[in-house]
Amino acid sequence: MPQALEDKVQKVVQEGYNFGARKTFFDGLELVQKNIPAFVGIIIFMLITSYLLGLAGVVGVVVNSLLVSPLVVGSFFLIAHKVKIGERVEPNDIYSSLRFALPLILIGVLSSLILAVVLSPSIISMQNSGMLAFYQQVLDGADPTTLEMPQASGTASLVLLLNMIPFVYLAIAFYWGTLFILFHDVSFYRALELSRVVVTKRWGAHFRLSLLFGFVLVVLFLLVSPLALLPTAYGIATQVVTSIGTAVYYAAIYEGFRQVVGVGGEDDTNQSDALMDHLVS
Repeated sequence: MPQALEDKVQKVVQEGYNFGARKTFFDGLELVQKNIPAFVGIIIFMLITSYLLGLAGVVGVVVNSLLVSPLVVGSFFLIAHKVKIGERVEPNDIYSSLRFALPLILIGVLSSLILAVVLSPSIISMQNSGMLAFYQQVLDGADPTTLEMPQASGTASLVLLLNMIPFVYLAIAFYWGTLFILFHDVSFYRALELSRVVVTKRWGAHFRLSLLFGFVLVVLFLLVSPLALLPTAYGIATQVVTSIGTAVYYAAIYEGFRQVVGVGGEDDTNQSDALMDHLVS
């Protein structure tokens, strides 16, 4: 790891930093507004690839989660950086993360394995209760209304509830890992650890950012719910809401990382004063 990055991370972890969920969210919104077509385009691409791969069942879902999604998210962050520094976004930027393909895929695989191990008690419990078999049938195209949904026992529900605590912690703690790879060229396993260490310092604030995103999506879905009587219009409206909302969330993740850790090059120099403002003395 570059010495400059090591020193910065150590300082941020030791001294702390300010991270406001609402401010970071609106920073992401402001960034998206600078080039809405570019951001919405990459999110639509993400949704389409996810849908198409989902048609292949469990295999497609796994391929999307481990291979495709990490690359598309990586391209999103690289596009966000180009928008931030005022560079022109080109159509082929949607593939810009391919030069980081191996570490991005590896960090996706590693983080997924860790989260799967953490969630294994719940997975075993759901398997024993028949819930996994039920969801497998749904993924295979069965109509949920024609299936009898298994009843989870009180023990299974308790296991799932308690198991979500470490799962949610790690899911949030790992979310800057991709950015460490893209902007600081660190190894995939080190990127996960750096993300965990830095995010944990203000984990509650990062969690509130995710909650804020969820709350905003729910409000927007409620606003377009009257269109449910018009299936086509409602489908379009929900896709627009999902695309813009997801774009703002990922843009906010980029903005938070840029302000706290930095994104390398001249931008770090320009952000040095902002970083000092975020440090807690």
